Amino acid sequence: MSGITVLRDKLRKYIIRTGKALGSESGITLIELSIALAVTVIIGSGVFVAASGDHGRRSLYNACVSFRNDIRYAQRMAVITGDKYRIIVNVGMNRYYMFRFVNIKYVTEKIVDMPEGVKISDTSNLYEVTYNPWGTPDQAGTIRVDGSGYYQKITVIPSSGRAELTESGKLVK
Repeated sequence: MSGITVLRDKLRKYIIRTGKALGSESGITLIELSIALAVTVIIGSGVFVAASGDHGRRSLYNACVSFRNDIRYAQRMAVITGDKYRIIVNVGMNRYYMFRFVNIKYVTEKIVDMPEGVKISDTSNLYEVTYNPWGTPDQAGTIRVDGSGYYQKITVIPSSGRAELTESGKLVK
């Protein structure tokens, strides 16, 4: 007799003796499966509600990150090209402009309108920042941007000219 035949005979005797096949006691019941599915659905819906409920705050943060990155871009380009770069903030129109000083005049590089629900609210006298070819600003300060009951501040650091997101929080009424 071969090894396979011996194994098959032992399996047949086991099934006849116990009345069930090997491994039939393992597995899950329909009730266990439905409970696991229900728990998964409840947890998944909670995560979905938590993620979708804060769209206004995310929009504010994304607008401020974009604004900060544009300020950093102006600083880098001033160093790379040797030209002056200027960011001008227009609070009334809720936008900012980026200019490059070329051939004795400023050329518009970019005009950015803030997204709906996001407003430039306070510039603390930082209406414009001009970067010289060494990357240092002519002035520094903080710009506050509001949206959906929250605020975010963008600060241009005097010594380095680097723009940072420095403070955020909930607006107090």
